[in-house]
Amino acid sequence: IVDAIVRMGHALSMEVVAEGVEHASQREWLQSIGCDQYQGFLFAPALDVPAFTARLDAQGATALPQTPSAVVPAVLKPPPVPH
Repeated sequence: IVDAIVRMGHALSMEVVAEGVEHASQREWLQSIGCDQYQGFLFAPALDVPAFTARLDAQGATALPQTPSAVVPAVLKPPPVPH
């Protein structure tokens, strides 16, 4: 099933991200079938906001927006109500 999902994503010109990767053997298999990105406990545990920000800072990444609404993509916001 996973192999079919990766192939379908690529057929639709999408980048495929595997979520929940916990073991190196899982990552290696996903890589062998062409999965593009991976996330899960193999790479980092779930982090609270201060720990996540500290990790970003340590890697020299830019900070997250201060307001949660800035994180929500515009496509997820409801359309304006017509008057």
